Order: sequence, then C-alpha cells, then structure tokens
Amino acid sequence: MYRYIERFCFEWNNQTLYPSGTNDASCHLVVGIYIGEIYWFNKTISTSATSDSESNSTSNTSIMQSFICSPQNDIYNFILRYLRCSISFAISQSNFGGHIVNGSWTGILSLFESKKADFVPHVLNCIGDRTEIIYYQTLVPNKDILSILSYSHYMFHESPFNIFKSFSIEIWIIILISFIIYGTLNFYQTLSLSIKSNTIRLLMNYFTFFGLLVGQGSVHLMETKRSTIFISPLILWIFCAWFLRAFFSNDITAALLSREKVPIDYFSQLTQNPNIRLVVLKKSSTYYALMEKYPQLEKQLELANFENISSVETFEKMIKGTHVMLTPREYGEELKSYYKQYNFHMSKEGHFSSLVTFPIRIDLEPTLRNRLAKL
Repeated sequence: MYRYIERFCFEWNNQTLYPSGTNDASCHLVVGIYIGEIYWFNKTISTSATSDSESNSTSNTSIMQSFICSPQNDIYNFILRYLRCSISFAISQSNFGGHIVNGSWTGILSLFESKKADFVPHVLNCIGDRTEIIYYQTLVPNKDILSILSYSHYMFHESPFNIFKSFSIEIWIIILISFIIYGTLNFYQTLSLSIKSNTIRLLMNYFTFFGLLVGQGSVHLMETKRSTIFISPLILWIFCAWFLRAFFSNDITAALLSREKVPIDYFSQLTQNPNIRLVVLKKSSTYYALMEKYPQLEKQLELANFENISSVETFEKMIKGTHVMLTPREYGEELKSYYKQYNFHMSKEGHFSSLVTFPIRIDLEPTLRNRLAKL
C-alpha cells in the first residue's frame, strides 16, 4: 500500500510547492482540495549509531507523512512547469462541489466565497447559481449527470424463444425468403383448384406447405389430392433441416442452456425492483438530479462519502449483491474502463446533460485567471 501511495501520490507535509524545486515563482495559487484527498501514513526509518566502544546500535524512528492523492495530479505539474506558479493548498472539510444554502455557499465552493482558494482541480457541473462564483471561459459538454453504473449479473435462459438466437439475422432472412419463394411458386400450381379468391388460394397453399413441413399427413390436409405436389420438393427441405441440425446443433443447445447477461439500462428497472440499492455521492449534483427526477427512489438510496464512493467495498457490493451506482456518465465510463476485467455496464438512459469546467474563482486577478483558464 505504501508503495502505491509513493507512486501515484505526492508528499505534501503542509509545505508550499515551488517550480523545479526552487523558491522562485512568478505567481502563487491556492488550490482547494477535498479532505478525502489527504492521506496520512506512519513511516518507520531505521538509523544506525556507533558508540565510543565501537559497538553498533540500531533504532527505529516513526515519521508521520501526509500525501495528496487525486486523479488530477497532473494539473499540479502543469501549473508548476508552465505557469511557473507556486502552489499551496486549502482543505475543504466537505467532499462535494457546493450549493447556496441560506445565502452562503457550502462544499468546496465555500473556499471561493471566503477567498481561501483560487482554483479547484476537479470537474464541476455548471448548474444553479455557480456562475456567480466560478469563472466560466472553457466549457466542456457533459452528457449525463444522472446515469447508472451496474454489474451485469448472469442468469439462465427461461424462454424457449431464445433458440432463435442460434442463427444470425442473415440466416433467418435466407430461410424466410426461400419459404416465400417456394410457396409462391407452388401457388401457381394450385390455380386449377376450384377457389375463386386468389387470396384464399394463397393462404391454403401456405397452410398446406406448413403442415407438410411439420409432418402432418396428407390425408388430414384440405385438397389432399393436390397436396402431393408439395411432397417431392420437401426432400430438399429435409436435407437442409438435417444440414442445419448437424452443423448447428451445438449452437442450438448452447442457446437454450447458456446464461445471459441482464444489464440495467433504464430507471424504470430501478423503480420496479425495490430490492436494488442505489449508491450515490452525498450532496452531489447526481444526488440532487435524482431527487428532482425520481423522488420515489429515495428509500433505496445508500449515500456514500467521497472516500468510499469508488472503494473496493462499494464494488464488492455491486458484484456480489444488488447494488448499483448512480454517477455522471463520464465518471462511470472511467470506472468501467479502469475495471475492464469485470462486467460493469453503463445504462442507455441518462438525464440532465450539462456543461462542466475546472472551477476558477471569478474575482481572481484577471491576468492569472486568464492564464490558468487557457492552461
């Protein structure tokens, strides 16, 4: 675990970061981060000492180290390398974006209101009154604020109609076309029947043809003396049926006995199944969008903090239990690609398309604000 932290995080220890390890910078930025992005670890260091009697002794010293871990860590490198700005950090005790409550901002955006932070390296949706406090210059479309990330469980086929999945649509089209052509050609051989209506004659032709295909004796068919015209060409159909069975019997058996993925693509599946638990980030835009669109799902909610929304425990619940995650589509696609060895599935249905940006405090010094927006 410590090796993982050293590789994907950087040590902070409450100090200011400077470009190229020097104390020289052309500007300074205060970056707002969530409390859940800071990790503390005890590192044990062994030290050796030599006494006057030339005997060596070893002592262990425990050092508390703090790390900042974020999927946006590359942004800090860009600020240090290209803007040549030093960076200090302001910590938000809340792990969500923020909304106006009683005239004051909550969440990480409260750092903008108190001017404790200049920039937040996390994508936030441009919703509500956030335009009053966030500088919007570069906006990126976000397809859906509210979508479903689920684990596709398997279940056995229960319907015999799954046998039609044994062949591709092209094979079934060929069978249908041959059936129509063969039946139409035989229709002209029944023109001598004493039936005035061509429609009735055509329908009788197909009923007789189908009866012979399923093994019905000719004595039970209408116009039995005419049904003999179908018998000879049926040899070809018998051969074709044997060919299909010989070469595709394993596919047919597999279609009947195999298991099928059951994805969750629509929110109606959630409303119709109250046993499904919905994991959503507490006080997030996704949570408020869900409450606006589907307030009846509130009883199925399981609110998660920033630290555990994408934790191993959450994914274990999704894989082994009946939990699904409600998340913005972009974030869900990232999780799906990261855990591509599992059968995670993004829903077809989604709601509330929006625009997103990296928040910059609107009253930040204009030159620095524009440079940061371009970066």
